[in-house]
Amino acid sequence: MRGFREDYAKFEGNPVEHGHQYWEQVVAKVSKTFPDFYPFGEVYDGAYKISTYVWSGKELRGCFDFPLKWVTVDWMSGSKDSGTFRNDIDGYEATYGNNPIMVSFIDNHDVDRILRTMNWDSWKVRRGFGFTLTHCIPPKIFYGTETGMDGYRIGTDLDNSPCIDPMNWNFDYEQYGFFKHIIKGRRSFPGLRSDKGSRIWKYTSGQWLIYERNYYNDAILVIINQSSTSADAPTGSFTTWANRTWRDWMNWSDYFTTDANGYFNETITVQGNDVRILVSREYGGGGFGAANLQGNTGVPGTIVAVWNYAKDIVSRVTKSDSSGNYFISDIVCKDNGPETFKVQFWAPGYEIKTVTTVTLYDSVTTTLDVTLVPDTTPPSVPQGFFAKPGDKMVELDWDDNPEEDIDSYKIYRSTSYDGPYSLIDVVLRSAYIDHNVENGVTYYYRIRAKDRNGNLSSYSKIVSVTPNPIDVVFWVDVSESGINNIQKVYLAGNSEKMGFWGIISPHLEMQDMGNGWWKVSVKLDPRLNIQYKFVIDDGVNQIWENNFSGNYSYYNNRYFSLYDPGDGVLNLIHKWNVPGLALPRRPYGIVLSPRDSAIDIGWDIVNTEPGLNYYTIYRSTDGVNFVPIANVAREVGKYSDTGLVNGTTYWYYLTVTDIFGNTSENSVTNSAVPTAVDTILPSPVISLSAEALGTNSVKIKWSPNTEADLAGYNIYRSYVSNAGYIKLNNTLITVSSNPYWIDNTIQYGTNYFYRVEAVDFATNTSGFTETLSVYIVKTKFKVDTGEIYPATVNIIGTPAPLDTDTGLIMQQKDLYTFEYTTGFLAYSTIRYKYKYNNTTIEDDFPTISRYREVEIPKTPYIEIDDDWEEIPPTPEGVWAFPWNKRVDLFWDSLSSNVEDLKGYNVYYTTNIYNGTFQKYNSTPITTTSVSITGLSNNVTYYFVVKSIDGGNIQLESSPSVVVSAIPKASQPVYFKTMRDTNAIRYVYVSERDGFRVKIR
Repeated sequence: MRGFREDYAKFEGNPVEHGHQYWEQVVAKVSKTFPDFYPFGEVYDGAYKISTYVWSGKELRGCFDFPLKWVTVDWMSGSKDSGTFRNDIDGYEATYGNNPIMVSFIDNHDVDRILRTMNWDSWKVRRGFGFTLTHCIPPKIFYGTETGMDGYRIGTDLDNSPCIDPMNWNFDYEQYGFFKHIIKGRRSFPGLRSDKGSRIWKYTSGQWLIYERNYYNDAILVIINQSSTSADAPTGSFTTWANRTWRDWMNWSDYFTTDANGYFNETITVQGNDVRILVSREYGGGGFGAANLQGNTGVPGTIVAVWNYAKDIVSRVTKSDSSGNYFISDIVCKDNGPETFKVQFWAPGYEIKTVTTVTLYDSVTTTLDVTLVPDTTPPSVPQGFFAKPGDKMVELDWDDNPEEDIDSYKIYRSTSYDGPYSLIDVVLRSAYIDHNVENGVTYYYRIRAKDRNGNLSSYSKIVSVTPNPIDVVFWVDVSESGINNIQKVYLAGNSEKMGFWGIISPHLEMQDMGNGWWKVSVKLDPRLNIQYKFVIDDGVNQIWENNFSGNYSYYNNRYFSLYDPGDGVLNLIHKWNVPGLALPRRPYGIVLSPRDSAIDIGWDIVNTEPGLNYYTIYRSTDGVNFVPIANVAREVGKYSDTGLVNGTTYWYYLTVTDIFGNTSENSVTNSAVPTAVDTILPSPVISLSAEALGTNSVKIKWSPNTEADLAGYNIYRSYVSNAGYIKLNNTLITVSSNPYWIDNTIQYGTNYFYRVEAVDFATNTSGFTETLSVYIVKTKFKVDTGEIYPATVNIIGTPAPLDTDTGLIMQQKDLYTFEYTTGFLAYSTIRYKYKYNNTTIEDDFPTISRYREVEIPKTPYIEIDDDWEEIPPTPEGVWAFPWNKRVDLFWDSLSSNVEDLKGYNVYYTTNIYNGTFQKYNSTPITTTSVSITGLSNNVTYYFVVKSIDGGNIQLESSPSVVVSAIPKASQPVYFKTMRDTNAIRYVYVSERDGFRVKIR
């Protein structure tokens, strides 16, 4: 691992986003060469602020966990109980996410030493580090803390603060032994070094902090007593691994067991401020054993390493004395039988000696003597050596040597293939960047490997490279930008050569390549991480792309990490406002041509985007499960799939992939059946018919062919009946019981002619016997709904597109009028009614179908103006009552059963045979009676009443029956009584009155 520690990573004093951008770009660049790059730093802040640097995994890979330090000190001092402490830890871990590897610590050079903070209570210090050294993130120990050093920080005067005094070698040996023993346990048990995924909280309440650390089937139970007094652990409040024996790493004489339910059988007493680390290894369910290994290598200073095979870790390491003797104690092993280890020996000037099978036993000292062999064997020649050019730099890379004792690599350079070569550097890793070069100069490199003993390999092969910037070609497709009158397109970016957002120089003007594509080429260093956007100039404004997010974006801009694709030209293809690199367009125009035991596949080479690499052909025998069978170069456009089984259906589709690995959507799937030569033609297609689907679309239908080897159909169209036919379908029209083709590329008012042919699997075609003429008439329906005032109006009927379940929803144009425009075939008869509010349909009409009927003429456009139910019904029950120069006219109401009724008009004449009726009223009468005044007495008048509907089109009904009346003057009738001879009472009585007066 390559670590990089930043003391103050926040970049305080600058905008915070500068720090984020810096770390993201540093990590992206360095990780290209060193994938295990681990940058971590000091972000002195709360958990949320720290998370902004570590959450994504793209910036810092970890930080010093200050929030954990603060709550650990509170827990050590007793101001925070274990339950609250655990909740704090869970909250911080959730805030940081799963990407970072945080670093825990308790004190450092910026604060008083922890022993002083704990009022010189070394047991509290032990308890704190008992947690820190067994918890799930790597711990950092400030020098001297393990030996009991004291010290304090003097304000801002760090240099004179006792907290950074030199190491005090006057040890607190008891505390030092505590630290040393737990660290020895961390080396012996990988579970104590694993991440939080291996930690299980068992009991965290009051004074108890109990958690489990697991590694495969090894279990480690950590029990910490926060109290200063001894107490029994609450073993009845949690369970752990069942039927196991546990041994305390801190006190090897203590053993415990769990029952079948995972509860401990014994009481576990923990001293105040102390920790127990109970271990149960997977072998036999026991605790652990400790073996010893001794021997002689014959060489002083030999390094001896013991490996645990099962865990693949180094358990213990030591060095032999001046006589070559070594002794390693307390090698963790099984406690109930033998366990196999690997032991390695190495001393300067000698080969590595590996003994792969060494059997050790608990409490037994095993002797292993070895003889080391002088190392005179050089390493093998480094392989996979190559060089990549950059702008004033060269990047070298090669494979790691297989030898386990490789120490370093030497790098040599020359400006001539034949030399001389000079040593320019020695590196520890199999990668190197040479910045001491000039563009345009060819350099030659070779390397050799060196092992620990100074043996050098032979030289590698020579590689040559000429550093130069690469041509980065930016492409953008603005055809779907929605912006009219595009005058120019610019590139704006964060590189100096890209204008630095227009600050250093203007944006880069791009070249119009046609069909909506614009491009510009910029020479850039392939190491750069660039940010950029495109800008459109429409002659009035400069319009920037929207903000971006997700992959290939950074701080609202497009983002790309440049590299040299090999030929020095990098094409970056985009669509306006679409994030990331544009996917290639899906292939089309695929044609399958079956033959004997083979199918020839062809397609249109219409993918003109730059940077395309190859087409991939996928095949299936069931139409569901496809496998790739071939990659074909972008310029070929055909492939022959041979060795197939005749009579078997094969399905195919294509994709196209660019140089970035971006792959298009799948093409349309097509199928074919290889067969032996077939010369029998399919029957001609018959019963062609058409169905209008609107003003610019038509559905062509025909009767299905019945041949068993029918592969599909082709449809052709022309503007004249006898020539100029062009095929419309790219692939065969699928065989079905109701074959059809929908043509969405026609225009109304134009005569088209269609022909259809059948095609079999041998590509035999039927020829043509029928030609279908199609002429679409654009038809606008308008209906006046008058006094109905509906919320919605639909039109229903036949043929299509009227024949849906609910009809077609019309658009309201004004208070009364609703419209709908569609298309119909010329000379077709349409039958329709109107319906409002999805409930009420017009009454029947006097036609055979009881619907409105219209025959569509052959003309580009017609408009049909209708009134709701056309003329309203005729008023009934009309009668007249004459008066002096007046007639009162009455009739029955129609409003109860007529939706669209504006009112009534009254007409009269004095000559029923030769006269003309004239309308009496100026506006529709809304009642069912009217007084007609200004008439002449003793003249016979004839009256009719007509109902009238509302709206923009106001239609009258047929006239009612004719009624007549003769206005007359009134006649006085005198009444005289005997009782009052002077009183004369009289009334005027008309002839029409006809009443009798009885006087008493």
